[in-house]
Amino acid sequence: AVAGDTGTDSDGFLRTFKAWNSNGTIKKTELDRWEYDDTDGADPSIVHIIDDIYAIAYRDITADRAKVFTARVWDENGTIQKSMIDMIPLSNDGSRVHIIKVSGDFYAVTYTEAGVGTGAASNDGFIETMQISNNGLISDTVLSTAEYDTADAYNPRLMMIDDNTILICYQGTSTDGFIRTYNISS
Repeated sequence: AVAGDTGTDSDGFLRTFKAWNSNGTIKKTELDRWEYDDTDGADPSIVHIIDDIYAIAYRDITADRAKVFTARVWDENGTIQKSMIDMIPLSNDGSRVHIIKVSGDFYAVTYTEAGVGTGAASNDGFIETMQISNNGLISDTVLSTAEYDTADAYNPRLMMIDDNTILICYQGTSTDGFIRTYNISS
């Protein structure tokens, strides 16, 4: 099992644990740990690419940017390669980041716009797509960006509901719950 967290100093950590498929038991002893961002790594979200390749989306507060990077974690023993394979900054500073696989080598990331520098957060909702190959290389640019809520979009989560339709569920204005769907094509 691979987990991301912010640690005690809000740094970004990737950790591995043993999990048994037969009964769902998780061994509480950490197998390996890597501090991928030593200043901050907020709101990490992880998606499995293929074999031992994973993509991690997170908020880099110091850089005022949401980012996605790929890393290698060996499934057989939980060892983490302590370097990024590739990395791409997203279009905005985003908090509450969530990444999923769309189809093939296309991925989508949603986040709440968090404001740049000392600027106030707009809390708008954004979704961006990118291509990540099976070897962990990420497309040089974001493929597409859409702003799906111009007021408030807290705690957004994504889910594919068919081959080209993505569902976004989030908390909006007045803490009301919202669901939107979008078509995403490769």
